[in-house]
Amino acid sequence: MSIIRFARLLGGKLKRLLVTTYQQANTQAKLIAAEPSLATAFEPTSIVEKSSAAAFAVIRTGSIVKNSALERHAYLGEESLLERSTIGKYSYTGANNIIRDTTIGNFCSIANGLSTGSGNHPTHLLSTSPAFYMRYPVVGISFAEKDVYHGHPHTYIGHDVWIGANVFLKSGVTIGNGAIIAAGAVVTKDVAPYAIVGGVPAQTIRKRFSEAQIAILEQLQWWHWSEADLQAAAPIFQTGDVEALQRWKQAR
Repeated sequence: MSIIRFARLLGGKLKRLLVTTYQQANTQAKLIAAEPSLATAFEPTSIVEKSSAAAFAVIRTGSIVKNSALERHAYLGEESLLERSTIGKYSYTGANNIIRDTTIGNFCSIANGLSTGSGNHPTHLLSTSPAFYMRYPVVGISFAEKDVYHGHPHTYIGHDVWIGANVFLKSGVTIGNGAIIAAGAVVTKDVAPYAIVGGVPAQTIRKRFSEAQIAILEQLQWWHWSEADLQAAAPIFQTGDVEALQRWKQAR
């Protein structure tokens, strides 16, 4: 059993002592203006700068987190970069991800190799080089007196989204709640809620539910429910019965 899982089984003071001792012993981890909470784990060689991590969040070995936040029970896989981004509650990523300028919702399942927030370049200007459209000297020099193009629009990944391995998301896209992105997809435009997409460029394959059922799920917003409600409704989540979940919530 890992130190993280064991810590979760313990109560208050003992849990805090165990995790604090683990972190102090981990001399290879580097924390700079970070805000770890109860039972938060920064594993060896991880670097966390100007970021926060809520209870039970995990940052795995070799990952870099800058100006970002991990919410309760969020999990960042090995050798990943998280910059100016947020990972929502109960969401996890695999290894070797590059995540910049991105908000990830709750209950997301993200495999290895996600690339998002890599930036765009203008195709309507004479040159696509940032030396001409932004003042920041990317290559050590800039010929621009002002910024004329913003190449890093924010990317939004909704709640309960499943992203397969080695997916590329173009900066600025929005992935709707409940969507599934097939492995290897290149997503260049917004993805509708509960759509399954795949390919290069990604195209819609089908919807997971009917439009009426999708409307119910969007209205229920179960991803914001309390842990008590989620525990009580767990047997329904193990089915595909959207209407049963609606009836259960209405009866509460």
